[in-house]
Amino acid sequence: MVKISVIMPVYNSEKHLLKAMNSVLNQTFDDFELIVVNDGSTDSTEKIVKRLLAHDKRIKYICNKINRGKSHSNNIGIRNAKGEYIQIFDSDDIMINYKLEIQSKILDKYDKVGLVVSDAFFGDDKGRITTYWSIEFSGKKKKRRTEQILPDSSLKLLQKTHIFPPCGSLYRKALLEQIGDFDERLTMAEDWDMHLRLSEVTKVYYLPLPAYIYRVRQDSLFHSIEKKGKKKFYDDIVREKMRERKKLKNR
Repeated sequence: MVKISVIMPVYNSEKHLLKAMNSVLNQTFDDFELIVVNDGSTDSTEKIVKRLLAHDKRIKYICNKINRGKSHSNNIGIRNAKGEYIQIFDSDDIMINYKLEIQSKILDKYDKVGLVVSDAFFGDDKGRITTYWSIEFSGKKKKRRTEQILPDSSLKLLQKTHIFPPCGSLYRKALLEQIGDFDERLTMAEDWDMHLRLSEVTKVYYLPLPAYIYRVRQDSLFHSIEKKGKKKFYDDIVREKMRERKKLKNR
């Protein structure tokens, strides 16, 4: 058994995959497995993974015969994970080398914490840092952030907007199994939905440090959704699910 299972869903990411995988493999923390889930890629994704796999046995490889979507790949990875903690990491982002070490120490220390979140950097297509992405708890910028278990008052903002950088989180696997799979209806905001559900059953710990570089590509889903004006559609799905859960609680 390993301490952390890093799950990396991949679809046609040959341009950035090698750097993303190496950023995980070069962590200061070593007790992990990297589960790459190839979601029906048609490029050289498989060759890249198998080339690294031949030299690093921490890598596990799963290949979907057809493209099923990121949420499905996340769920497949979790079901095959042997780690106590789960990290979901995108195949075009770059993990800061201390991320797994500092976040796992928090979960080791606080049994009541099931989710650790951190800040991030925005980066361009070449991975060059452009801006700092700081989690906003009140909608107002603050000069200094403090490491803390987040109070319920801060988490209320999560019900209105997605405040946590997607890949900046580390999950306790037992809680993911408790609350259920990533919602496979969602092709965006699946992590927001998961964070909402987790915040209802566990404490959330905030570390005011950048955990990774979020690569903003012109051909990314993020840009596609924003340009087509569809982000509200996904936001509405998540909010509707939140209302459904509240109704069930009040019965």
